[in-house]
Amino acid sequence: MPELNNLNGFTLFIEGARPVGILKSAKHPDIVEKTREIKADYLAAQDVGLGSLEKMVFELEIEGIKPELMARVGTHIENLTIRAVARDPNDTVSPVKVTVSGRLTKLESGEWKTDEDNSQKYTITCRRYIYSVGGNNVFEIDAVNRIWRQNGKDMLAEINAALGV
Repeated sequence: MPELNNLNGFTLFIEGARPVGILKSAKHPDIVEKTREIKADYLAAQDVGLGSLEKMVFELEIEGIKPELMARVGTHIENLTIRAVARDPNDTVSPVKVTVSGRLTKLESGEWKTDEDNSQKYTITCRRYIYSVGGNNVFEIDAVNRIWRQNGKDMLAEINAALGV
């Protein structure tokens, strides 16, 4: 997968509808595996993966005031999609797509000022998060359906097989 050093053209879509607006910024969720520390007879402690992730939170800032998105605070959003274009060091262009589903939990309208650009910040607690570059999923995480894939590798295959799911 190429190294991406320049992203632009951020456009936001909700549930496959027309573009909602231009994205000023997006803070992707931290992908943090839950671990447990194990100590055995005076040996050094080590962390053991538990096969689950900490809560994922996605934050975005949108140019302008978006009443259709404001009205969704406190509700579940399915398929909030961000599309962008990335350039690698060789100037090759790749599409970047991020899809998030979850509960829209917070709206920050900020301070409105006359004759200045206004923006709004939103926070989504993710149930599903898919990050793809050039059509290849880097991350595919779906908490409800027990899916956690990184670069195509099923991170829960062993655990799901043991559970019979």
